[in-house]
This record gives sequence, structure tokens and C-alpha cells, in this order.
Amino acid sequence: MFDLSGRVAMVTGANTGIGQGIAVALAAAGADVALVGRTPAEESANKVRALGRRALPRAAQGLWRRGTAALDVRMESLPVFL
Repeated sequence: MFDLSGRVAMVTGANTGIGQGIAVALAAAGADVALVGRTPAEESANKVRALGRRALPRAAQGLWRRGTAALDVRMESLPVFL
């Protein structure tokens, strides 16, 4: 495995499935995780916190145009972990 201690990861689609699995795996490797989904990813945040890492769940604004999703995540809405 690899060590991500002291790093912060941002995972989109973190509510369920592959996104949630990636968020949990990154936390298991030592990263704090910003979790972005269509709604706040509280379940994923609880799994990350259970591993002793910090989690920041946030909802993103999704815009659907002609069947294509465009994700608008404003970085100022994701406070930096210090």
C-alpha cells in the first residue's frame, strides 16, 4: 500500500459505489478527504472518520446539458484542512 499521510484528496461522486470506495481507500492510506456529490456524502464521511481521518462532505451543483454532466465545485466552498 502507499502512504498519503498529510495529504488531502477530493473525490467526486463520493456518495456511493466506486466514489465511496475510492474515498475510503484514500482515507485508509492516510489522506483526509473532501467528499463531493450531488448531495452531501454523509455516509461516506462517517466511513472516512471511522478510519481516524478528517472528512468534509459537500454538495456540488450539477448542470445537465444534452445528456452531459458539468460539475461546478467552487474551491472556496472547500476550506483547506490545516
